[in-house]
Amino acid sequence: MAAIYNNMETKSWKIKAYGYHDTFALDRASNHRETLIVVCNNGKTLAVDAPSYIYPALANDSGLVSESRLTRLDYLVVTHIDADHIGGLDTLLWAKYFGEQSKLNLITLPSIRDLLWDRLKGAFGHDRMEGSLSPKVFGDYINFFPVKWGAKSFIPGFGSIRVFNRSTKHSLHFDTLAFCLYDQKDKIIAGFSSDTPFDEELISFLAQPGGVIFHEAGAYRPLSSAHTHFSQLFTLSANIQKRMVLCHIPEVLEDDLRREIVAKDSSLRIADDFMPEHLVQSVGAKGLKEFFKADAVYPGTFDPFTYGHLDIVTRYLERYPKAKLCIMTGTNPRKKPVFSPDERIFLIKNSIPVNLRDRVEVRSDDGVIADYLYENTIPAFIKGVRDEADFVYESTLAALNSRLSGEPITLLVPQTDPSLTSVSSSNLKMLISLGINLNTYATSLVRESLRIRNMGQMLIGVTGGIASGKSTFCKELSSFGQKKDLKIHFINFDKFTRIILGSKDNVPLYFGIRQKIVDRFGRSVLNVDDTINHKKLGEIVFDDRNLLKELTDMMLEALLYLFSRELRGIGPGIVLVEGAIFIERELTELVDNNLIIINLPLSLQRKRLSERGFDADQIEHRISSQLTGSERVERGKIMQKGEYDRLFVTLEGEHSFNVENIYDLLFFEYGKRAKVVR
Repeated sequence: MAAIYNNMETKSWKIKAYGYHDTFALDRASNHRETLIVVCNNGKTLAVDAPSYIYPALANDSGLVSESRLTRLDYLVVTHIDADHIGGLDTLLWAKYFGEQSKLNLITLPSIRDLLWDRLKGAFGHDRMEGSLSPKVFGDYINFFPVKWGAKSFIPGFGSIRVFNRSTKHSLHFDTLAFCLYDQKDKIIAGFSSDTPFDEELISFLAQPGGVIFHEAGAYRPLSSAHTHFSQLFTLSANIQKRMVLCHIPEVLEDDLRREIVAKDSSLRIADDFMPEHLVQSVGAKGLKEFFKADAVYPGTFDPFTYGHLDIVTRYLERYPKAKLCIMTGTNPRKKPVFSPDERIFLIKNSIPVNLRDRVEVRSDDGVIADYLYENTIPAFIKGVRDEADFVYESTLAALNSRLSGEPITLLVPQTDPSLTSVSSSNLKMLISLGINLNTYATSLVRESLRIRNMGQMLIGVTGGIASGKSTFCKELSSFGQKKDLKIHFINFDKFTRIILGSKDNVPLYFGIRQKIVDRFGRSVLNVDDTINHKKLGEIVFDDRNLLKELTDMMLEALLYLFSRELRGIGPGIVLVEGAIFIERELTELVDNNLIIINLPLSLQRKRLSERGFDADQIEHRISSQLTGSERVERGKIMQKGEYDRLFVTLEGEHSFNVENIYDLLFFEYGKRAKVVR
């Protein structure tokens, strides 16, 4: 049985993995593709699902022994109808029908068969070979081998299959089957989980003695209702971990997973161990890329990487569309770095725009940079200069470097954007502790990493419509977190408005803003004690989104000041910042673009506002002055676009959250971000 554990192969059968990621993998080379597992037994092949590349992957593998001369596929098991599991089915059917002039042998549930034909019949529902509209049916293309929950079914010439006794919990809307495969002597070959949240009953079924377990690890965070997070699999017994092979892995979590396997001394494996030999030889088992040849090196400490640095990179690459750039981070002996070289590399890579990343290499080297240029035949340095002092310093270094081996030239790139002249790593590290908005200094990823490293704080914006339960959510979670090692703090951004408008303290800042409000909206909004009447002001601004925006603009600078002052007085932990206007006023950068959005049905919002004493007209005015729930979600996604790994949680409906589950999720997110590299 050791042979099974070592290479998934015996004399009668073997298993090949052509990909092991989920559908969001960005690098489609090599194994960086959707999961595709093929079992070979008794001169026949059986594929588990049909991702988009199934036909070329199998057809180009000369090592596959199959009775199908073109597709090299004898049986296909379809576990469910998500696109990454059936995206290649159309091409496969055409190859069978036109190329082999045969039918596809399909193994699945009748319910899945019906959904598949609903999807296929638009293209396959008439006779394409005769160019007519003669109708075609499912059976014209497919030999259907039905399976049933909990039953074992025979696969001619191959073996048999037993399906788990119910659908996995991947979706409430369609069936998803998990199963075990057996050879012709009824000995188990392997179990396949398909897509599923962590399910001990299912794992018990798959873990039949002697079999290998292919299990998904597709969740991006714990507590997923659709997929399993790899952290949950470390809780299994050593015997099960020894037999388990992981697939459907998010590409962005693969390195985390590999580190955890080593750290926990686990025998869990990843399915890339079982790639076909021709793929291993051509690109390497870990997807080795071709040699990167840079045209210039941009050296620096980059502790951390700022928008000033990014400006130099983007201007160079846009000026020279075919050029490639190596960003070299080193250690300045005069400075104590906040981030390690590996952490700086991670932050830099994920700050580069996606469309430029294939032209940038990031590496660390504490040696003489000119030596690296000479050894790698790179002709030039790039250095940024912000002022006269920078220019004099860099010009002196350029003259010295020109005398070294290879006589490298130095391209001095002046900072021409006035908004970036004060941006530097030193200033960013100094200002981050003040709680001010530094969205012009660095990406959300960099700011968040620096904030957690220096102050131990992770910021999360909590937003939603009026009467959606934002404050209740934050208070309950904050109260729960006070009993835990990782504290959860709560800042009500909206209360700063009440301070500015209603504080009786003699603060000139507040009185100046109130005077502007009176000048714009009239003396009717002013109380006798020189505070602002919330109700009368609300009756004016909630009738018109533009007026509400104008009011917010009058107070915005003061609001940000009060927020930064309160943030400075809070200790380490997660900071929930409740704010109704974060998305409307594009202030999500203030919380490093981490968002929890709470949406309620309009009927429930109206009921709650009525209970607060608002009449029907006031209720409609307030609701119509704000974004709808769907608008808020869509705009929130747009604001996070291009930013690496931002938290985005939506809670829908009354009683839509479990405090303990949400705390566990945020605890995991905080820990992941504290490590920086992930």
